Amino acid sequence: MLKIKTTALKIKTFMSNNSSKKSLLPLHNGYALDFIKICAAFLMVIDHVNYIWFDHKSFLMLMAGRGTFPLFCYAVAVAVLKANGHIPAQYIKRMFIFAIVSMPFHYFTFENLEGNVIFTLAFGALIAAFIHRIKLWQIYALYIGATMSILIPFPIEFGLAGIMLPSAIMLALRGERSVLPFLILLLFSINMGCFMNEIRKGLSPAVLNFYLSIGVACIVLPMMALKLGNNVQQTGRLLSKYSLYVFYPAHLFLLKIIGLVFFK
Repeated sequence: MLKIKTTALKIKTFMSNNSSKKSLLPLHNGYALDFIKICAAFLMVIDHVNYIWFDHKSFLMLMAGRGTFPLFCYAVAVAVLKANGHIPAQYIKRMFIFAIVSMPFHYFTFENLEGNVIFTLAFGALIAAFIHRIKLWQIYALYIGATMSILIPFPIEFGLAGIMLPSAIMLALRGERSVLPFLILLLFSINMGCFMNEIRKGLSPAVLNFYLSIGVACIVLPMMALKLGNNVQQTGRLLSKYSLYVFYPAHLFLLKIIGLVFFK
């Protein structure tokens, strides 16, 4: 009972220390934050099933998968925010270690050497931890530059726009209203790098509607998950700190093996 009260007090302090401005997004911790991570993992599995087994032929599964990365970025933003201006070194180090460990599984599954999404989140956490040290206009210039970078190849998933997204979410959690246009811009940009060949062929109404749908899905699905998180307890833990790091390479390996046996 004492442990629960102590945890609740820490969360209350965490919330109050970061709410001099009203948060623009629901701010979750405890079971609720783990619920958000589980939602992200569930959507990730849907997306990877569509990619590995069905060659991205299901439009609905593709759209469902667009909620995955923003939700993981939200979890990273909350982790950095809880550090209260300090660099969560152990957290970032753990992500880089598991990103490296996951690379053989990522290559086995997707057959490319592009850095996996854990690298993106690790760099995103690092940027978010340092972002308060520069002025807002400089931060927003970085966001614009990251958005423009979708025009060139980048060696990790979701590119520079993906790396900058956790910091934008963190600013929104801190109540910085001026970040909202840039947050939306990044959310609309994170998937575009994968489809630049199609975009270069011309933006027909059908192609434009498709990419607008992707951008909207990147906003609507995460917001639905965050709203549902309001109904979940803000104390305790559902997951260990290593659960999703193990789950990521394990689910890739399992889906690939099943795909080779039953879908090739």
